[in-house]
Amino acid sequence: MVSNDQIESASPTLTGIILAQPSARTFGSGVRFSLPTGPEWQNHRHELPASRALASGEILDQWVSPAWRASDVPLTFHSNSDMLSTRNMMSMMDWLNEESVILQYLFDDGLVLTAGELLRHPRGRSIPRLLLPLSLQTRTELETVSFAHRPSGIRPQWLIHSDQTVASVLMAAERVNKGLFAEEAPPIALYFTLSSDRSEPRQALIIE
Repeated sequence: MVSNDQIESASPTLTGIILAQPSARTFGSGVRFSLPTGPEWQNHRHELPASRALASGEILDQWVSPAWRASDVPLTFHSNSDMLSTRNMMSMMDWLNEESVILQYLFDDGLVLTAGELLRHPRGRSIPRLLLPLSLQTRTELETVSFAHRPSGIRPQWLIHSDQTVASVLMAAERVNKGLFAEEAPPIALYFTLSSDRSEPRQALIIE
């Protein structure tokens, strides 16, 4: 068992935010998207190393902030199956599980956490609030953003909300890189990958 003090004592730094989309399609078609391979993309390609394994007890049973309410966390990043059941979402569990790993956080010790895990990990207390995947952080102008690449007719409200939250976090990373935190730490890199599997190395593109 790992204590919270042990987990936080190393003072790990957030180095990257990953947008992982195994089901990405080319806009305007049903064709699966593939990472570009031309020479002009070589400087943008990056291999994400496999994440280190989570230690026993590293993910907490509750969110790290007792102030967060259920409505503050997008449904995609919840882990309470009872709540999903009461919202008649059990038939969509596979879809929810796929979307729950779309946003990932990379730390300098090799750990990669999904957005939902970050909210239940002590490191969720140490990164800028702007980068937390919370409803309070969403920007209204991003309501029409879609990361799921699905027809709008089958995009439920929870997915719209999730995409809006993810887009808001990505925009916030740019603000953090250029703002008050810029001189205190290296910039936070943004990555796009077609694999959500953190247990293996992944090819990615650096988003600039």
